[in-house]
Parts: sequence; structure tokens; C-alpha cells
Amino acid sequence: MTKFYTRQGDSGSSLMGSKKISKDNPVFEALGGLDELNSWLAICRTRISLVESKRLSKEFKNISDVIYILGETHNELGGGEYLKILNTAGGNVPKVDIKKNTETYLLVEDLIQKEILSSSISVSSGGLAIVLAKASLGGMLGCNIDISNLNKEIKTLEAKLFSESQGRILVSIPSNKVKTFEKMARNIPHTKLGQVSKNNKFIITDNKRKIIEINVQSLYSAYHKFSNKMQ
Repeated sequence: MTKFYTRQGDSGSSLMGSKKISKDNPVFEALGGLDELNSWLAICRTRISLVESKRLSKEFKNISDVIYILGETHNELGGGEYLKILNTAGGNVPKVDIKKNTETYLLVEDLIQKEILSSSISVSSGGLAIVLAKASLGGMLGCNIDISNLNKEIKTLEAKLFSESQGRILVSIPSNKVKTFEKMARNIPHTKLGQVSKNNKFIITDNKRKIIEINVQSLYSAYHKFSNKMQ
């Protein structure tokens, strides 16, 4: 491992091996960020062991459970699955805010420990629309979703549905535990999206305009038809 020697504080220089490097060299900022990341990873490993006995599945479980998204949604389609499908470059690449993300993860840990959640799934590749579909297909239950209350600064439907903003988690909660959830999540960005429905339909609306409406069984068939083609 490379060793560093320093004697003059942040205003001087340091030896990296046999080479003297100024303290304002970008390498030191990168190394500092890596060191911080390693610290957070150690914390995460410890936290994971605490909740393993109460793991949640990703799929929706109960009709009338209330669906929320934790974390902030931004216009961040760059490098994501949506633009890949369109064979288009550009867009804003998702940024990672370690502090905010960690606060969200710690909240989820607390919610799991107190048995507030019915399900939990991270919002990753493909964005919110894809994760909602996964949760519905996993439990073969419909959902009625309204995305109009997501970040008001987002002007495009595509960004709301397919942004890959980091640190977001989709959760479902029994209706009798919503007040407790709201109290516990009061300091974390969160948006109520809708409910798990009994009509077996996957519905997404935006400002009362219906964007998607499909039977869950039809969604299941389409998913597996596409999946089989990819094999």
C-alpha cells in the first residue's frame, strides 16, 4: 500500500512513495472521498447484520397498503436504461449524496425493526415505473399510482417515470401504520404515491391524466415474453 508523509498541514505537500505532491492535488480529494466511502461501507455492513432477521420481500403483499417513495427524484436520465433503449446520449447523470442516502437507509432500518413496512425495494435501473411494475408482478397485485406530487421542478413525464436518481426506496405500508410512518419519516423526503389495489390493474396517473393502465396478468405476460427473448 502506498504510504503518505506530511509535515506542513493542508498548506504544504506530501510524499506519495518517493514523489512529492502538493496538498491541493486532486488525488488527495479522491483519496479522502474513498476513505469516507470505506467508512460508510463498514457502517452499512454492521447495519445489515442487525436487520437480517427481519428481511422484507420486494413485492406488494396486501390490498389497500399505502405506497410511498423515500428520497428525492430529480431529472436524472443520463446513462440510464430509458435512454439506452432509445439509443440516445445526454441527460443529467445521477448524483450520489452519501449523507442524505445514509439518512434514508437508517430510517428504513428503523422502520423494519419496528415492523412498520409490508415491503421495500430500492429504485434502481429503469427508475420508478420499472420498480412499481416489479413490486406488482412479484405479488400479482395491482396498484393505483399518482406521480403528480413528485418533485414539482421536473417538467417531463419521462423523468418522473424513468429517472434513476440515487438513494430512493419504494415502500408499502399497512393503512393502520401510516401515521407512525409519517411521524418517523418527517425529516426525510418522501412522497405518497397511492395504494395497492384489488382490481388487479397497474395504473399510473399524472395530474389526473392516465398514463398507464394494464392488467397485471398482461404485464406479467409481456415481461416474460421480453425476458425469454433476452435469454
